[in-house]
Amino acid sequence: MVERYHVIVKGTRPLLMHAPTGLGDKPQRRRGEHLEPEVEARSYLYRDDEGRIVIPAVNIKACIRDAGANYRVSGRRCTFKAMIKAALDIEPFPYVPLLVPDGEKPGNWRLATDNDYVVDIRPVVVQGSRILRARPRFDKWALEFSIINKDPTVVHAETLKKILVDAGKWYGLGDFRPEFGLFEVVKFVKQETT
Repeated sequence: MVERYHVIVKGTRPLLMHAPTGLGDKPQRRRGEHLEPEVEARSYLYRDDEGRIVIPAVNIKACIRDAGANYRVSGRRCTFKAMIKAALDIEPFPYVPLLVPDGEKPGNWRLATDNDYVVDIRPVVVQGSRILRARPRFDKWALEFSIINKDPTVVHAETLKKILVDAGKWYGLGDFRPEFGLFEVVKFVKQETT
């Protein structure tokens, strides 16, 4: 029997994005050439085929999987890390749209746009050299997605929720975590499957 959980998480720390080469709209540059910070930051956004700002579902699953390493499976010598890798899926797949506050009323969210981030410039080490890198930073953010649990007899709902809470509290999403990208679980509700 498969179980599905409706999940909403809200950022407790800002989210820094840094999409690898080929996933964003990265302009070509020559060695030693520097881009304007706004252009560089925009190039590091995760985007889906429709141009929406997103978080890859595999990143969410990896965050949960890493937190699962701290929980032992009852009656076995292994942790939930391997179980989560096999038993859980995140939907929508392959990307979960990033949400930002819509107005002043708490709990109202809308899809993130290019106007919703600030350019964060900080030093990083690339191939042994310290350089300044500009990345998009979302100070207030949320995600709404479903977790599909293909084996609830092994990964129980209560345990999964504890692991998800720990994932948000200690591991986080995006770059420079856990200083950035931490979140709290706002909603974790079992959905009826048809």
